[in-house]
Amino acid sequence: MLASQQVTQSNFARRAGVTESAITKFIQGSIPQDMLFRAIFQTWPEQETKRQLLRAHLFDEIERAGLQPSDYEPALAKNDDSLENDLAIIEQAMRAEPSLRNFIRRTAAIFANDVAVKGGTRRRSRK
Repeated sequence: MLASQQVTQSNFARRAGVTESAITKFIQGSIPQDMLFRAIFQTWPEQETKRQLLRAHLFDEIERAGLQPSDYEPALAKNDDSLENDLAIIEQAMRAEPSLRNFIRRTAAIFANDVAVKGGTRRRSRK
């Protein structure tokens, strides 16, 4: 992936603010903790790869919750561009599994930060 973007592991790690060994472990298949995933996701320049990274991370979290990714694969693989359908699938999964709900909340925080970094607006925090 990095080679296709003409970026070395060392340069990418520096831009992401993580160690080169963390990037190497990720490339070799190690499941990243939230902070590393966030750094990789926010640093990666190409949107399609970001989508693939997020999908893979979602399946990792489903496995961590003790569930089978194959139970969710058909719903996530649909080529339906309907946002309402996608959100309904995610909502159903979140209601069924608290640890998945926590993952989705952390993922939303990644997106919120990504939007803020790119000059979008950030939602006000609730008090």
